[in-house]
Parts: sequence; structure tokens; C-alpha cells
Amino acid sequence: MMACAKAEAALVGMLKDGTLDQYYGDPAKVLEWLDKVAEAAPETDWGKDAKKLADDLRNMNTKQQVIDVQRMVYLMPTLSPSGPKMPFDPTGKMPKDDIHGGFGPP
Repeated sequence: MMACAKAEAALVGMLKDGTLDQYYGDPAKVLEWLDKVAEAAPETDWGKDAKKLADDLRNMNTKQQVIDVQRMVYLMPTLSPSGPKMPFDPTGKMPKDDIHGGFGPP
């Protein structure tokens, strides 16, 4: 559940192609996953951290800050041509490697 929350959070701020206000990630879904972690393991460090983060994200200012920070992460490669490239292709258009079934040596 924590992995799902982190995965969803990683996509917050990443604009869908051709849009200016639709994102691949949804802060509301991040909250859902964090709440599930907090409910499932309330006495663990993960549960306590999930509850605190969920409570923070319910604040609209914090939510917008998360979106803005994530957007900057995704824009960095375009702001600096020599900067790092995206580590993955969320559209699924990247060629697959040997391990994941795809193009291998002839």
C-alpha cells in the first residue's frame, strides 16, 4: 500500500500530453493509499508517517506545493538540455529490454 502511495505521488505534477491541468497522478488517490496504510498499521512507523503525510496533504496549500515541486522535477530536463533525462516513459512507448520481453540480441 505504501508503494502504491509513493508511485501515485511520483506521478503528481506530471501533465498528461496536450493538457495544462490534467496529471497522471492524483493527490486524492495518494491520500486514499496513505489512509489505508495508516489504518492497516497504526502503531508502526510507516502507519504514523502515512497518517502525518495524509493530514499534511489535506491542507490545500501543501497539496499545491506537492504538485508544483513534482512539476518542476518533470520540467528540469526540458529547462536544461544537458540535464538528466526522464528515467521512464509513462506512455509505454519505450522499447522493452531482454528481461521484460522485447528486443534482444539477434
